[in-house]
Amino acid sequence: LEFDHGVDDAAVVKVAEHLCGDLESDKTGDDLIDSVEAFQSLLENQSGTRWGFTNLVGLWGELACLERLLMLCNTDRQRLACIRAWKSTSIHCMDFVFNLAGAAFDVKTTSMTTREHHVTSVDQVSSGPFAETGLLSIMVRPVAEGEGLSVIEMASRVEASLEGQALEEFQTKSRALSLDPEECGVIRFRERAGRPMMIFDRELVPGVSRFLPLPDGVPELSWAVQMPEAGMHGDDLDSSLEGWISIQEGAMQDG
Repeated sequence: LEFDHGVDDAAVVKVAEHLCGDLESDKTGDDLIDSVEAFQSLLENQSGTRWGFTNLVGLWGELACLERLLMLCNTDRQRLACIRAWKSTSIHCMDFVFNLAGAAFDVKTTSMTTREHHVTSVDQVSSGPFAETGLLSIMVRPVAEGEGLSVIEMASRVEASLEGQALEEFQTKSRALSLDPEECGVIRFRERAGRPMMIFDRELVPGVSRFLPLPDGVPELSWAVQMPEAGMHGDDLDSSLEGWISIQEGAMQDG
């Protein structure tokens, strides 16, 4: 089998081994082929379902970002601000919008071995009504059971960290996603070691200075980008996120 996406061969083998089960069981070579083909279908987003590999990777990254935001919170009001900032299934250009803080960013998650992302709309990297916008890059790899978390498990972890109004609003957004336990619970991911979550200001995203504003006669544009290992990360990233959370918390009104 040949895979169109740049996923580690070792990761494919691990998933196949997990799907086949114990080597001492009565599984046959045909079972192995069926397992790998099922994984290939998910990987190439050809399963005919909503939750193909690409969508799973994207949602996993959003939940990982949300979990990081929540870990930086000190109050229930801050946690509520983060849940409200996550756009989930609503019509949106960027995945997280701290509108009262004048900041927004889109989460891009890749299973490649480099920070290869696809800007699907100029609105994802344009300033729009916000002073600060950017692209948050996450690198993941599919792993076997016990080595990472599925989308279902990630959502459960986020839910377990909440209570009160923040919990209610997260559950509402989670239900709107219509997560399928089977489709969203099979493949597990983890962030790549030594490749931390990074955020890049819009001006650092390749193509922004070249394509924006759009030329006359071009209503929309999308393009592939490869981000360098030079984005804001670690404590600097946390400080920036904490600042937005604090401003959002202080200015928002309870709904």
